[in-house]
Amino acid sequence: MNILVINCGSSSVKAAVINGETGKNLLTMNIERVLDNPLVHINETTLECTEVGHEAVLKFALPLVKEYLGTDSLDGVGHRVVHGGDKFDTPVLIDEIVEKAIEDVSGLAPLHNPVNLLGIAVARTIFSNLPHIAVFDTSFHQTMPKRAVQYALPKQLREKHGLRRYGFHGTSHEYVAELAADYLQADLNAL
Repeated sequence: MNILVINCGSSSVKAAVINGETGKNLLTMNIERVLDNPLVHINETTLECTEVGHEAVLKFALPLVKEYLGTDSLDGVGHRVVHGGDKFDTPVLIDEIVEKAIEDVSGLAPLHNPVNLLGIAVARTIFSNLPHIAVFDTSFHQTMPKRAVQYALPKQLREKHGLRRYGFHGTSHEYVAELAADYLQADLNAL
């Protein structure tokens, strides 16, 4: 199973095609300077993109994955999404409802969620026959106890504005925690 993983940042895009069984990286894509004279690096090749902006650059770059690996080389697309608010605590299959929920919490990550949504929209158009999964940086921290997420503010204010500690870089924290548990031969939940 080959998965295209996309990470749309505020000024760059990183993507890779990973074989799920072997963990082997089949393709690496790094798009830099998205907003000014973009360069698309695919494996050992660098291409200039004459268009600027996330949408235009992704429309230029993502079809190249098919060129490099073949039309039927992918089984799914994963999207890193910075903020899922308190709505998502696991990866989810993306549909219009999920896109709307991501948009609704974009105020919590205004530099990231809008470009994450652009990446999702472009990829869902180009790879329309594939399932698309959103993985949220905030998911890992959804299991924190209430005392760890609540700010010392009136409840009405917290609820009205969704004010709480969310935690970020959860995918990295989860990976490191799993490695540590494996190394220590310990139950992850006991650490």
